[in-house]
Amino acid sequence: MAVVPPPGCEHCSRSQIKELGSVARAANQTYLTRSELDTTLLVLNIRADDTAQAENIQTVLWTLVVLSAVFLGLRIYCKISYTYTKIRIEDILLVASWLVLASDAALNEFIIKSRFGRPDFPITVDNITVLAIVGLSSITCSFVGQVWSKTAFAISLLRMCDGWKKAFVWFSIISMNVLFAFSSLSFWIGCVPLEKRWKPFAEGTCYDLKWVVSFGIFVSVYSGLLDIALSIIPWLILMRPRPAEESSGLTLSKKEKIGVSVALSMGMLAGIAAFVKASYMRSVNDTTGDFSRKWGSLLNDRFSSNASYRWGSRVGSLGRG
Repeated sequence: MAVVPPPGCEHCSRSQIKELGSVARAANQTYLTRSELDTTLLVLNIRADDTAQAENIQTVLWTLVVLSAVFLGLRIYCKISYTYTKIRIEDILLVASWLVLASDAALNEFIIKSRFGRPDFPITVDNITVLAIVGLSSITCSFVGQVWSKTAFAISLLRMCDGWKKAFVWFSIISMNVLFAFSSLSFWIGCVPLEKRWKPFAEGTCYDLKWVVSFGIFVSVYSGLLDIALSIIPWLILMRPRPAEESSGLTLSKKEKIGVSVALSMGMLAGIAAFVKASYMRSVNDTTGDFSRKWGSLLNDRFSSNASYRWGSRVGSLGRG
């Protein structure tokens, strides 16, 4: 039995029909006939806990957005209220990254409301195109939000450290921004014509998305390692400072130093989330198994990584201001 093309794809080429076959397999249906399709829509198998899974994702996403907003608001409030400190470039970066985080949450809210991955989601040419654009935009927002929040934290460390620590922080800033920029861009390019990336049924060819996902996994692991390394630096600065770093913790007692170091080490949570996220990134290109559960876990870990730095950055204004 041949695969029946969806509306608007009656004269699709063989390569386009092959794309449709991949979508059919993602819906756990090997072959689709007119009698099975009826209105030529693919419908995912019904699962009782789909609604609960969607609600769980929504709750986690918006909880992280709100919590990170609270911590960011406290940071900005302290910057404005106390005369010994002021708004700096890292504060602007944190605000911008939070706006990107909120935009990412809104895009994922749209995907959830569209019922993507749930029983009654209709897979048509138009739906796939719209969701592909929204999904790619969400991925871009995720990368941008993460790297801006990490960069803001690293800039705060630059004001406190000296010597090899400062050189390492600069290396981290540059390497993170380069890798995240390339990884974000790689999801949009690689097709001829370019629009085929978000219009899978259009004429043209694309390179295999697997290498993009593999590179994304590498970037996520690398980012996690840097998160952990950057979380250790505050302990080195405050507990065993170099002569040029003495002013960073000169007026703090040992208990206060420990408290500040713990707060500044919240990036450790971002590192853990990055490792977990890497384990789920294969679901981006996986057309088998429980996609909605994998994607939900990936979203949760993505937002956890992004929000963690805002929690730790609450005390980023301490030290040299």
